[in-house]
Amino acid sequence: MTTKEIESFLFKHFSQNDYRISNSYIFNWESDFFCISRSGYSIEVEIKVSVSDFKADFKKDLKHQILAKPNKIHVEPGHESNFGWTFEGLFGDKKSYILKAPSQSVSFIKGLDNCPNRFYYCMPQEIAEKVQIPSYAGLIVPDNPRNYILKNAPLLHKQKNDLTKVLLDKFYYAYHNYRLKYSM
Repeated sequence: MTTKEIESFLFKHFSQNDYRISNSYIFNWESDFFCISRSGYSIEVEIKVSVSDFKADFKKDLKHQILAKPNKIHVEPGHESNFGWTFEGLFGDKKSYILKAPSQSVSFIKGLDNCPNRFYYCMPQEIAEKVQIPSYAGLIVPDNPRNYILKNAPLLHKQKNDLTKVLLDKFYYAYHNYRLKYSM
């Protein structure tokens, strides 16, 4: 299966959900697929088409540390955080931390605002059989005829984030590009 085929599957599979969007920065990383459930929880799905693609995802230390313990972020000025990130200062709103992960560039963290409520991996059956899904993630296999969801994603936190501004920006950008493309 290709990435596009999996993406098409996800749009159909999550058709009852709101704000389905692909390849966009909703949190501090690019989400392959994102939507909001009827109950108001955000869902992120990471698409993988090879074992090496899956393994490469774990080079994103900061993302996986946040997903593993989304409500455990703690840092004080002049100290390292409980994940080894270095405190770089406060962002403009004076509530968001500017942190630097040991292996990544500066990232902005604002508690649970930067973490989906549920996180899934979606990959073909042949890949799913060769990898181990972390405890904080679910597993969707689009080419499994019996059951697409092989592992339900746990609820990482119960906070329902107001992502209206972020999503409006994404949809406006897409609309603007669409108009430019088809007005010529």
